[in-house]
Amino acid sequence: MKSSRDYKKEKYKLRQELINPPKKSKWVKFLSIVALISLFGGLVFYIFLPKQIKEQFLTTKKEKWERQKFTPGILLPPALTRLDSSIEIHSGGNVVSFKVSELQVGVPFRSSDIEWGDIGTAFDLNFILDNGRLYISAIFTDIESKQIIGEIDYKNWKLVNQNTYDYNDSDTSIQVIDNEGNTVFYLSYVGANKIILKGYCIGDSTIVVISDAVRDFDIKHKDKAIKEIQRIPALIGENTN
Repeated sequence: MKSSRDYKKEKYKLRQELINPPKKSKWVKFLSIVALISLFGGLVFYIFLPKQIKEQFLTTKKEKWERQKFTPGILLPPALTRLDSSIEIHSGGNVVSFKVSELQVGVPFRSSDIEWGDIGTAFDLNFILDNGRLYISAIFTDIESKQIIGEIDYKNWKLVNQNTYDYNDSDTSIQVIDNEGNTVFYLSYVGANKIILKGYCIGDSTIVVISDAVRDFDIKHKDKAIKEIQRIPALIGENTN
């Protein structure tokens, strides 16, 4: 059994620890300072990080879809929106020209010079020009599931499957990317009166790929089509001329 003297010693020791707690080691202090600096630095970095980079890397698909149900369209220079101007859609070496007066009313993307297999019109694509911005209506189909994964109805997303594909846009580009990282649809204003169209679309028995040329593949040869699709840049901002 402990004597009364032992109890007094323990009580005194406990009281001293409460009054004068043990000092942290220099190493613990150093780590605490480093942690605070890292936290502060990360906060400053996030605050001043460009908005485009935040959208690309720090925004979840769900958040992106919630904010991007409205599509801003492609902004064209004022000189290109005059009634006597025309806009060229370049797709795989083919060029389709539209007068601004036509675009203001709305036109389908059609050309007798382009062979689309059994698809009819690629993406069921239509254009309309409104207040200096070019909007589209289009339907996108996934190459793996052959299911419709998204639809743009000019200024709005009409159908969204956020788990199947991703979407990016800017004042000069619209891009849809499937779950495998392949570009389903890419439309980009590159200067002068030139707009680039690339991507892939699916028919009952045909896969049409628009890269540096328009190529159609039997739907049974999906692997060959995918190799051609992978030649299309996967991120907005890469050179697609």
